[in-house]
Amino acid sequence: MKFFLLIFLLLTATARGKDCTNAECRLFVISDLNGSYGSTSYAQEVVDAIEYIKQQKADLVISTGDHVAGQKRGLNYQSMWDSFHQVVTWPLKQADIAFLPSPGNHDASNGSAFHLERKIYRHNFSTKPTGIKFFDSSDYPIKYAYEFGGAFFISLDATNVYLEKKQIEWLEKMLIQGQKYKSIILYGHVPLFPVAQKRENDYLRNNNLFELIKRYNVKMWISGHHHAYFPGKKDGIKFYSLNCLGGGPRKLLAPNQQERSPKGIIELKIRNGEIIFAESYAINNDFSVIKKESLPKEVGIIGKKISLDIEESL
Repeated sequence: MKFFLLIFLLLTATARGKDCTNAECRLFVISDLNGSYGSTSYAQEVVDAIEYIKQQKADLVISTGDHVAGQKRGLNYQSMWDSFHQVVTWPLKQADIAFLPSPGNHDASNGSAFHLERKIYRHNFSTKPTGIKFFDSSDYPIKYAYEFGGAFFISLDATNVYLEKKQIEWLEKMLIQGQKYKSIILYGHVPLFPVAQKRENDYLRNNNLFELIKRYNVKMWISGHHHAYFPGKKDGIKFYSLNCLGGGPRKLLAPNQQERSPKGIIELKIRNGEIIFAESYAINNDFSVIKKESLPKEVGIIGKKISLDIEESL
């Protein structure tokens, strides 16, 4: 009974987005929280990360997908979501921190075999946080665009290696609207460039997508799915790949990588529409900043490589 009450409360009373447009805004990004297929429990790192974010009094939390361990038929989907809400959504709601999701392949795949999972994903985020200035929320929580901290954010439906033509057309419309902002930030599950070993072929394959975001001056693209932290850049655009919080951290796609990427979260600070801070914190090392100098100078495969973004000032 308490699960049904929890879901009712979540769907009828969401946290309010904080107005920090004229101040320094703190945004945390989390990704890939899921464990093994059908799991209704979460790793301690997930619990610790949410508690840390609460203590930091974040203005907003976004995710790049894979909240639950689906993408397999016959699972008890809602039980997984009940657990997710207990560990993530509800604690953030109690702290009055708005949470904005984007779909992953393990919770809302757009593959025809997973129509039910995608429907349940929509149901579990059927109410938008108040206080967020949305520009297009007609397909929330699948894809949408909004303003935060004077920057323009676009959440993508990136659950496989192609964005559908209609989404590309929608994306260009949103990018046009974002031209009046100092920073345009995209985020979604599958990245535009591969960064992790054994994920060499898991990246977006749309022709001219990179040229599209360059044409409209995108500042940053944040992604999950590869379970490895790499703050990259290419042709002036930042491509930040997130650590995972759940199972399966991976090694970076570069020579001589002995260690798997630490579990972690990313914090962005935005002031007057500009990104002034972007770092990842290692959960199991007292949330210390992962030093960018310790990472390889570039990652990827031939023709699809990005360089380390190690600028002292953003």
